[in-house]
Amino acid sequence: MKCPECKEACNFLGPKIAVPPKRDKAGWEKLRSLVMEAKLYWHDRIRRQKAERKHQIERQIQELIHRPENEGRKRFIESLRKELEELTQ
Repeated sequence: MKCPECKEACNFLGPKIAVPPKRDKAGWEKLRSLVMEAKLYWHDRIRRQKAERKHQIERQIQELIHRPENEGRKRFIESLRKELEELTQ
């Protein structure tokens, strides 16, 4: 995305983020810090959600393995294993 004023490359941070003037070095440092904190927060949250989903799938597969065999159960286990494989990549 390009800045509508100076045409430099930029990232849209949302309509509620106050962008400091170019000369405000402390303001820019604070903004950088806030953006970095947000990125770290979301990265960690996504990582935790993936781990929780992996554990949920593993439990579900184990539960299904102990049930009586049928074609639908086999297909469901295969789809869960495929999803699990995609999450571990």
